[in-house]
Amino acid sequence: MERKAPIDAFQGVRALLKA
Repeated sequence: MERKAPIDAFQGVRALLKA
């Protein structure tokens, strides 16, 4: 669960950067 927290946040930032 602790590894899913940072990954979730990273995916959101990467989506905004890629958009």
